[in-house]
Amino acid sequence: MTEDVEFDLGFADDHDDWGLKVNPEKLNTLNCLNGHLSAEEDYYRDPRRRPRFTFYAVDEKLHPDNFNIERLMSSQDIRPDDLKKLSEGKIRTVGHVRKTGVDELVKSLGLHSSMRYALNSILDNLPQPSAWARVAKNTAADPFRIRLHKDSVGVPPRWSEGNFQVEIEELERKGKGKKPKTYQFRIRIEGFDPDTSIMTLRPDQWRPEVASKWSELLDKAVKGTIKPHLHLRQGADDYNTFRKSQAVGSLIHEATEQARSLAHTIRDANELPSYNQYDTGVNLLNPGLNLKSRMNALDRSGVEIQRKAVFTGLTCPDISLIRGPPGTGKTTVICEIIQQLAVEQGLRVLMVAPTHIAVDNVLERIGLVDGPNFLPGVYPLRHASNSRAVSNHLRMFTWDELSSGLRSRLAGTLESGLNKNLESDKVSSIQQDWLTQLRQPVKGRDEDGEERVDIIGHMLKHNVNLVCATTIGISTGGYFEADGIPFDVAIIDEASKATLGEFLVPGIRAKRWLLVGDEKQLSPHVDQSKIDFILARIIWKHFVWSMNKKNGEEKPTGKSVWVHQLTKPSKEHIKGAHIHEGVSVSKDGNELVGFFAMRPEIQKMFEDCAVSVRISLEQWFEHRMSNNENLRREHQWRIYSSILNLRADLEDKWSEISFESQVRKWQEAKKRIDDNFIRAVTGWERKCNSTKQTHERAVTAYNERQATIKEYPKILAKAKEEFQNKESIRQKDFANKISEYDSLVNEWVSAEKKTRGPKPKKPKAFKEGKFKPPNEPKQLADPGRYNKPKKPNKEAYPEEPKKRPKSWRRPPVKKPTVLQLYNQKTGVWFNAMWDWKTREMKPLPRGMRPQRSAPHISGAIKPWCFDMKRADNLDRLWIDLVMVADFEYNSGFELLAERLSKNKRNDRIVSLNVQHRMHPKIAEFNSRVVYGDEYHSGSNMVERGFPTRLLGTPLKKDDSLILLDTSLFGKEAMEQLDEGKRGRYVNVAEAKVIVEAIDDIAKDLASISHPDDRYWEIAVISFYKAQAAAIEKALRVSDVVQSKGRRFVDKKTKSVRIEVNVVDRFQGREADVVLLPMTRANERGSLGFMTVLNRINVATSRARHRLVLVGNARQLEDMGKKYDARNTDEDSESSMTENTAPQNFVSQLINHVQKNGRSLQISPKDLRNDWKGINLVRKPRNGNKRGGRK
Repeated sequence: MTEDVEFDLGFADDHDDWGLKVNPEKLNTLNCLNGHLSAEEDYYRDPRRRPRFTFYAVDEKLHPDNFNIERLMSSQDIRPDDLKKLSEGKIRTVGHVRKTGVDELVKSLGLHSSMRYALNSILDNLPQPSAWARVAKNTAADPFRIRLHKDSVGVPPRWSEGNFQVEIEELERKGKGKKPKTYQFRIRIEGFDPDTSIMTLRPDQWRPEVASKWSELLDKAVKGTIKPHLHLRQGADDYNTFRKSQAVGSLIHEATEQARSLAHTIRDANELPSYNQYDTGVNLLNPGLNLKSRMNALDRSGVEIQRKAVFTGLTCPDISLIRGPPGTGKTTVICEIIQQLAVEQGLRVLMVAPTHIAVDNVLERIGLVDGPNFLPGVYPLRHASNSRAVSNHLRMFTWDELSSGLRSRLAGTLESGLNKNLESDKVSSIQQDWLTQLRQPVKGRDEDGEERVDIIGHMLKHNVNLVCATTIGISTGGYFEADGIPFDVAIIDEASKATLGEFLVPGIRAKRWLLVGDEKQLSPHVDQSKIDFILARIIWKHFVWSMNKKNGEEKPTGKSVWVHQLTKPSKEHIKGAHIHEGVSVSKDGNELVGFFAMRPEIQKMFEDCAVSVRISLEQWFEHRMSNNENLRREHQWRIYSSILNLRADLEDKWSEISFESQVRKWQEAKKRIDDNFIRAVTGWERKCNSTKQTHERAVTAYNERQATIKEYPKILAKAKEEFQNKESIRQKDFANKISEYDSLVNEWVSAEKKTRGPKPKKPKAFKEGKFKPPNEPKQLADPGRYNKPKKPNKEAYPEEPKKRPKSWRRPPVKKPTVLQLYNQKTGVWFNAMWDWKTREMKPLPRGMRPQRSAPHISGAIKPWCFDMKRADNLDRLWIDLVMVADFEYNSGFELLAERLSKNKRNDRIVSLNVQHRMHPKIAEFNSRVVYGDEYHSGSNMVERGFPTRLLGTPLKKDDSLILLDTSLFGKEAMEQLDEGKRGRYVNVAEAKVIVEAIDDIAKDLASISHPDDRYWEIAVISFYKAQAAAIEKALRVSDVVQSKGRRFVDKKTKSVRIEVNVVDRFQGREADVVLLPMTRANERGSLGFMTVLNRINVATSRARHRLVLVGNARQLEDMGKKYDARNTDEDSESSMTENTAPQNFVSQLINHVQKNGRSLQISPKDLRNDWKGINLVRKPRNGNKRGGRK
């Protein structure tokens, strides 16, 4: 890869223009949100978040009537006594319950009503015998149960709760076309038993073709047609994101009248038409919202503002917002609006909130919650896919309870009026038919697998006039389906905690909208891991943004994919690379697409970069509306630097991989040359031995031949002599034969003719033999001297590959001269300087004074690409980053409030200004610092408070603001790091003092009756989880309170409840006494969360009667001065939407307490409990390394 040409680049300064052209107000909000949600869906589909498991079919069928009832009851919220009664009544299986009947069983055994709900819930979640028989018929395996592999590791804990989806790998299918889409086979698991690893399913509720495929797969596994081990993967938990994407798509395409209206409202929020907004003066349903003659001016003003908010919500034709600081009656206004809309105007109202607690709070405030005494005319439905999320006393308004109640009443009426004697009566036949339908299950499929029609549910769904649910919960399944049911008004409570996407889900279901919230309280819940993934995917998307091809002579624009071998690998390499790194991959590897096609190691590089980008983006976002342009540009530069470093890291990674590959090839080439040389030498040695032996044989043969040639004349003479001797012998023999012949002939002649035989035959004539000399030996060539074969030469090694130097990481032209570093061992900050020779930070030499570094004016940030002619100046990426900040950290309430505030008529935002929760002393400081005196306290709030003793000091009734100073505790009064990890701050002195204070307060409150005739509540609200955990641990030392689950109660009367929590989880709640540990105490002036107004606002506004601050007052004052002098946010731990506190905040807080409350200095001698051996801070596990980003 070619190396980039270096160019000047420094820290962010006035010349840096990255992102300056981006105006968030002019962005296409809905289209950007749609792309953002696409990245969010990928987060939930991440294969690393969804492990792959092996499961087996169960070949033994178990009828649902044989299920053990006690085991099924273990997941239900019931009384232990009722379970014992079931056992004594010999009710052990589901079949016993069905045979007896739930109502009869509850009545005969005297069970609690919760048992009726539990038993009905169990029966609803189990298949009917007829349905079980229909599905399990002619199957070898049990289609209702599967068994997970016994050695499965990493089973999610929430699986034990059941009701989750999985994807079956063997049943996924691919579509047709060049780029076929993979279709997952997703099924729902009803329950999972971790002890037996058995998963239970409900195929009787599936479509018949799906159940058939499922049963066929299990049968094949049991019969051995396919391998017995099957595979599943947890289904992507992207339902909420899908619903948000669905809502955005509906708005973009204006699919419905409501969606069209909402889309236009969002787009033209600052140009909405005027309307008649006036207070008719009529009495409202809530007496507290009516004006009285003897009201003082402040109370009258508060009631008038509340009435204005009510009438704005009633008359606004499109969208309106109600702002309200803590305790100003936002819930009261909501309840009045709901009652007016539902009862007086006869409209259908949808009331949603981000949390179930907020929804239940409004529902129980509308009126009495005991059914018949509910406000006449209001017919509420509390919708929740899981009824357990609803408060126990509000479950009577859930679908299950309302539907079953209506069915039982109708069935009773029909039975009482049924004429059994007239079987042919048509009316009786119709009544009997209705009665049969009423006794059928509400939903699901019948014995033939057909969908049931819920007539009663249809009636109920269209007759309720108030539906309460969470923002996303309104779109979930369950028995109530809100799709297709238009609402006249949608009310969103605690809208400041709902993102824009969450607001749109209920928004597209209504004709007009009312948002209620407070942007100065906590912002939407942020899942940092999700944000990090979205940022990583956005950065990756920018990395693989390919060139735009154009027809004609025009050159393409854009840039090439960066390091495509890593960011966009070839398909043939993807699966193998993941398997090589130990990743569990499906058979076809269909899940490894897009971002997930990269190797896990490369994905981790993107995610690490995203973490750094998120931290800088948060800090940039906090200062986006401030006037400190240089500070914002510095954070923007950090983002840019992080991304450039990632690019350099990828280049280095690919260079490293390429270098390792080249080294391997080089080593293989060396090995091949060495092997070839060894083989050649071995052959040469063998050849030497062979040729030498051949030469020796040739020399021997030559010598032997020469000797033979030398002896040849003798051999020839001897042969002639032998030949002549043989010839003479032949001649003699021939002469003897002739002589013998002659004698025979003479005898024949002399003999008589009668007696003589034939004439003797004459011998052939003598023929002289021819001499054949012996073969003369041929002359052999002289072999001469022995010549040794030439020894082979070794081939030269190829050139050793050279490692590519690391990519230029664009450091500033001049490194800052002096930088402060922290020594974890000594706990001291020291000045350090950059050593250009060793290229590392070294302590500043003694006697050298730190000087301010020179300004970096090295030039503008240059375009970010390889080819300068096709420059991408990062504006595209910056737009995406800005939208991440807005969509994930800003609430829809804030975004819409910003747009509506530009409306000149200003008739759609109402701000409440009188609080009715806290003692005025508590509310005064909060009002002045956080809201700028925008709200005040009601006249009757001065009655809050109670006399008590605190650590030996008597307190009066109006001592509602207390500071417990721990300055005398020495080192214990300073913050410490739990396990040595950054962000896990613990203050030991504060934890001990809080326990002692709770002991005193609990003792006194236990002997005082509550003014509202209820139990007393004490809350300890911490800014840090580690401090909250330390306080919970310290409370177990107390002799006054005892643990009860996650809460504590006083041992004597159990009338005082104590809860320890963090600020984030306490918004929307309140307590009689709140103890607030400051936690932070250090020499650096690092205030942490105490600089975040949103958290301060929530933390200091939860107490009704008394707020007790606990901290090192002396150190806090010094920290406040250092913070004001430095005026930086280096230690800020706030999130994107949280505002930074004003200067000198800590000093103002302490001065306010000393002036308007009580300041008590506590010493170790004031502690009464035995704290010896109690260690509230855990030691580091892996040395003293401190965490944090590089």
